[in-house]
Amino acid sequence: MLYYSTNRNSQPASFCEAVKSGVAGDGGLFLPTDIPLVPAAVFRNMPEMSLSDIAYVVLNTLIGEDVDSATIKSINASAFNFDIPVVALKDSKLFSCELFHGPTGSVKDLGARYLARLCGTIFSGESDANHPVTVLATVSSDNGLAIADAFHDVYPCDVFVVFAKGRISPATRDRIIEIGANIHPVEVRGSNNDCLAMIRTALFDAGLKGHIALTSANSINIARLLPTTIQYFHSWACAVAAGADSDNIVISVPCANLSNLSAALIAVRMGLPVKRLIAATNSNDAFVEYLQTGVFHSKPAVETVTPAMDITQPMNLPRIKELMSGISVPVEGVAMSDNKIIATADELKDKYDYIANLHSCVSAGALIRNIKADEYGIFLSTVAPVPDSCPAASRHRIDSISPTYHALKRIINPTSTF
Repeated sequence: MLYYSTNRNSQPASFCEAVKSGVAGDGGLFLPTDIPLVPAAVFRNMPEMSLSDIAYVVLNTLIGEDVDSATIKSINASAFNFDIPVVALKDSKLFSCELFHGPTGSVKDLGARYLARLCGTIFSGESDANHPVTVLATVSSDNGLAIADAFHDVYPCDVFVVFAKGRISPATRDRIIEIGANIHPVEVRGSNNDCLAMIRTALFDAGLKGHIALTSANSINIARLLPTTIQYFHSWACAVAAGADSDNIVISVPCANLSNLSAALIAVRMGLPVKRLIAATNSNDAFVEYLQTGVFHSKPAVETVTPAMDITQPMNLPRIKELMSGISVPVEGVAMSDNKIIATADELKDKYDYIANLHSCVSAGALIRNIKADEYGIFLSTVAPVPDSCPAASRHRIDSISPTYHALKRIINPTSTF
């Protein structure tokens, strides 16, 4: 399968070429020229399938022409060695897809681990310690530890992890610094948008890429994006297995850099039978306005109680524009204020007996406020809420079991981190 640039001014690339370069030569992002369909018969069997079986079917459908089946199975076994529980909320038609059970307790574990192992395979034999592949990644929250952890000791990759000063917790900052080896932390005095701009500028610099092998570990790399489509097939299958109407399921997707929504749209184009998608943001609502008006106006980012989502210049917007063209499934934008996010945390606990991190409350709150009586809803839960709900390796970065306390601390002292 070939991959085209969203700018449409460069030659299509193979999958491996797209992974190696990260972005197209004309500055665009890669997408498959033809997104293949998962056979209808597979969806009938999917509620009985394991996560590993679903992952193999989806990824073999997407990249099986470019990566042999044995390699896909090997990478799957290594990258997806953790569960993704889909939890039914008490006395409701709501489900939480918990994406934080990986090694670092992060939603990014799924895509980052797959990309790292794929890069180790693709670049093996083409570079060495004296001529490494430079991998750039910007991280906007504690979730960024997933990238550093995934690429640690993956050679010949030399990884620079870029983050804004004060926007990740001290514990996570220290952990990224301590990893060492081929992981190099870069702290920037600026915003998440500034970090994204730095990565974008470097990747689009033809002169720089002419001297070094350079790619990205962010979701602009197609190999980081495609594996995350699995979460939508898996969560849909689990909801159906639990009694949900297979044709009446709504999925609420948290939107910041728009990688999760890009993956959801690819899943829909592959045939995932969802009724509609909800694109949930915090008060940084430029994308919601885009969905309503068709025009994107970038705004300065405002600090919220969900700092990982404080992004107003999403890198994946060009992909969204391409993927939404002609799609039949509605995509509805919902912006959640800090007060609504905090209220959702309390509602989940009091009404549904479910504890959620505030970042997860963005997609949860948007779903709860917009679901119809005859619908079943799934929201992506992206950050572990309490120490006991995530792996021991990641517990160092969980400061409090109370999401409301997190929010109040941020509101009272905007310079605090958590």
